[in-house]
Amino acid sequence: MPLIEPKLEIAKGNYTNHSHVYKTGRNTSISTTNETIWNQSGTYPTIGGTALVLFVSSSANQDTLTGPDKVGARTLTVTGVDGNYNEVIETITLNGTASVLSTNSYLAVNDAFVATGGSAEQSGSISITLSGSVGTPGTFLGTIDNEYKRLTQAHYTVPLGHTAYLQSIKYGISPLVDVASTAISASFLIYQKPSGSVYRCESIHNVSGNGIVSHYDSAISFDEKTEIDIRVNGDIGSDASAEFSLILVSSSNVPVQGVNFQGFVI
Repeated sequence: MPLIEPKLEIAKGNYTNHSHVYKTGRNTSISTTNETIWNQSGTYPTIGGTALVLFVSSSANQDTLTGPDKVGARTLTVTGVDGNYNEVIETITLNGTASVLSTNSYLAVNDAFVATGGSAEQSGSISITLSGSVGTPGTFLGTIDNEYKRLTQAHYTVPLGHTAYLQSIKYGISPLVDVASTAISASFLIYQKPSGSVYRCESIHNVSGNGIVSHYDSAISFDEKTEIDIRVNGDIGSDASAEFSLILVSSSNVPVQGVNFQGFVI
């Protein structure tokens, strides 16, 4: 009887109410104070209690669905949570440097990536902001660089009716040594902000030179509506990255499908 790998079965959709979430982030110029691992400085903004529409625009007119120069990104797929923390997804049609509004309102954006594009695939940097108080772009939520064509930020908000279980996390920093051949060092921290609470640190990993991979035999769990934020501090100007894997489990009343192998049920 073949050995069944549970995580592979989840990826194949064979476990009811289970799914994988992968997040990756990069901060190309860290500081001595904690910063989220994303392509901006400082920490990822905590969004208030009111869901707002998104403003999406590019730095290049070629990122558009229509017009003579539509060689760049044409549509963008966005996933996040709405005002009730329900997971929402939509595809937004780009219009170059002009701001385009989302259909859904968001408390948080969990991912965004270029869905379709022309011959250049993506020409400029695509910015995502929440709407401001007078209908103009307000809180900045991230940039999609044309190198990656998706958000690269180690931040995630757990949707309503779900629990997230952290399976593994990988950290990296470069260069490995400075001009004096001294190993570059940094501290990587896992923070969580449960609903109605504050950000608190769950884990700290100090890295000097080579990166580190951590697997959790007993997964760290995060309740619904919790914000997960991976942060870093260390030698100024260093390039840091993080990648983490979650198993997202729905609290639906539908029973989880057990899998039998080698005399065990999982």
